[in-house]
Amino acid sequence: MVSAAALTRSLRPTKHYDLIAAVYDSQRFGCRCGSILNDVEQAIARRLVARHGKVLDVGTGTGRFAATLAGGSSSIVALDSSSRMISISAAKREQSEPAKRISYVIGDGASLPFSSGSFDAVISVKLLSHVSDIDPFVSEMARVLRRGGQIIIDTSNPLARAYGHSSRRPAIQSYEDHFHTLPEVGRVFQKHSVEVSRRVTYSALPISLVHLALCPHPKVIPSSLLKLVIGAKRGLLAFVEGIKLK
Repeated sequence: MVSAAALTRSLRPTKHYDLIAAVYDSQRFGCRCGSILNDVEQAIARRLVARHGKVLDVGTGTGRFAATLAGGSSSIVALDSSSRMISISAAKREQSEPAKRISYVIGDGASLPFSSGSFDAVISVKLLSHVSDIDPFVSEMARVLRRGGQIIIDTSNPLARAYGHSSRRPAIQSYEDHFHTLPEVGRVFQKHSVEVSRRVTYSALPISLVHLALCPHPKVIPSSLLKLVIGAKRGLLAFVEGIKLK
């Protein structure tokens, strides 16, 4: 029998995420390790993205990075091709002053509906792993970025291809995975006049392994230990910052 996860992965990415939008956050961040992972990734994003600028979040999903960056930015544009994801993201946000700085756009990351040089920073997390060719997406991110602005993306760890399929969490209805390493990202960045400037690593173990082996045992593995593992500065996962040179 074909699983529900396999069926949704057979669809185009936009339709896939329209169908799972309502359960996206609970599947990924509803457990102990998922909640800690979310906190760690949001903290890294806040450290990396320069304050008081105009930020574009490409592939915003349910808007977790747009929300965490809103307090330090002049404005945030949260873009996703899934209308359901955008609807859920907008509905979750309280009408606080930071949340009012977020605007929502349905659009394609490979054809951004913005003028060149419109943003001070572009962040895109958990998007490029869904495409085999990242060049059109990086090209558009670089185009809409001002000179000296930041691109921040996540990269695959060197072991991901080896363990990814065997350790996939069956409860997560993720789209197909493509593994883009730092050397590949560096080459594509360079092609579009973007220079890798910083790399922040985290998670000493694969998250799928943490979830399967450590997360279900709170009496043996306290949350404080999970925080040490996922928050480890020398880890397998990474955010990469690039600076647009011209």
